[in-house]
Amino acid sequence: MWIDCLAVVASSRHKKAALEFTNFINRGDIAALNAAELGSTTVNVAAEKILNGQTPLAIELYPSQKTLSISEQYLPISDANLRQRNRIIRAIAR
Repeated sequence: MWIDCLAVVASSRHKKAALEFTNFINRGDIAALNAAELGSTTVNVAAEKILNGQTPLAIELYPSQKTLSISEQYLPISDANLRQRNRIIRAIAR
């Protein structure tokens, strides 16, 4: 299972544009379009209502309860790893 996320760096020079983009892609109609075009699932409730279950029902996209019961959840990273990730982001942002 894959979890995707976006973040806006606090020091971004284009924070307003980044937040506008994030809000745009989270609109129900846009999230539904993305899911349909990519053939993926969505956790966006408004998008799911628009799609009405029309995304592919492949086992990879909708694992069974049995599969979920033997799966591992993504765990928060340690403080040390978070600091390292922040150092990498700062280096990239330069």
